[in-house]
Amino acid sequence: MRSMDSSGDKVSTRSSPGRGQARIKPPTSSGKPAHQSG
Repeated sequence: MRSMDSSGDKVSTRSSPGRGQARIKPPTSSGKPAHQSG
């Protein structure tokens, strides 16, 4: 699954449950998913 987001948002993917939205938002949000947190 991470190979899909390996474009550079792999760090965001491991933190965010939503892989589709994770790659859309910057890796900066990976630290604090906020409302996107499942």
